Amino acid sequence: MASTERTILFRCDGSSRIGHGHIHRCVSLANYMKKNFNYSSIFALSEYSSTCVKLVDQNSHSIELNKEIFNTEIEWISYLLCLHLPSCLILDVRSNLSRLDLESIKRNGLFIISLDDISDRRLACDFNF
Repeated sequence: MASTERTILFRCDGSSRIGHGHIHRCVSLANYMKKNFNYSSIFALSEYSSTCVKLVDQNSHSIELNKEIFNTEIEWISYLLCLHLPSCLILDVRSNLSRLDLESIKRNGLFIISLDDISDRRLACDFNF
């Protein structure tokens, strides 16, 4: 899989149940990367509120909403990786993604960053913050 230069796929969620902090943090990072390094960003949202979708949209970032047509989250992410060919995946999510899931997509040369993650999957990432 060849990456598309200067594209980041953000996998995060935000809703009234889990809060909007993950979305705000990722939008801030995406804005910084766009302004300073000319990166485009795609937000992959599975659990989301209209407020979060509006925030991403207002900041001119692309959005992919999980319509639950995939059996697993890694199938959905793999599909998005093939569709958009980002150079980097940034995870700010509490989900059932596993270390093995990330290792399977990392084999394709994808750079993976995890934010505020204490699960085992952080061990498959290139950077953890």
